Amino acid sequence: MAAVADPVAVGLVRSVSRPGGNITGLTVTSPELSGKRLQLLQEMIPSVRRVNVLVDTTDPVSVELLTQTRSAAQTLGLTLGVVDTQAGPEFQKRLSVLVSEPPDPVVVLPTSLFLARRQQLGEFFLKRKMPSIFGFQEHVRDGGLMSYGANIYDQFYRAATYVDKILKGTSASDLPIEYPTKFSLAINLKTARVLDLIVPPLLLVQADDVIE
Repeated sequence: MAAVADPVAVGLVRSVSRPGGNITGLTVTSPELSGKRLQLLQEMIPSVRRVNVLVDTTDPVSVELLTQTRSAAQTLGLTLGVVDTQAGPEFQKRLSVLVSEPPDPVVVLPTSLFLARRQQLGEFFLKRKMPSIFGFQEHVRDGGLMSYGANIYDQFYRAATYVDKILKGTSASDLPIEYPTKFSLAINLKTARVLDLIVPPLLLVQADDVIE
């Protein structure tokens, strides 16, 4: 594995420290990521007091990330609203629950469903001037405001060390799953202008990818 979500939650391995079986590698999830995304929203919008989180409860990884996000919101003094949106004809209708005046920022948990619907989500948030942060950089290229997550290029680079060890005789079951160590922040300045947001200079210099 080079860029898999929580492998324990989806049943790929028994544990992070002792995977067992023939699967090992790296996960793109990390416990501190949920809190960092909320912190980035606070840096972008210092006045924020309430944040909505978009979750797909049919996805076991999404459920675990929601738990982490709830804990982080409590620590940061933020009120958290939860909107469960699943695949199907009701997807767009469920998004309407997010609409408020003024619009609250939204954390979109990194799942395959939301990644596949990234254009739809980008258009929805832009139309309603709703600040958003994601786990995948692809969302930012489709109109999302920000993304913060594991650096995928580094993940694949590190995955090669697993291949080397296994080819030299180490059993995959004995190689612990590793968490990401490098992360990427992307910011869409075009979206920020639509949202009437001025990106703080200190936040902008942290960005690995800026869309102008």
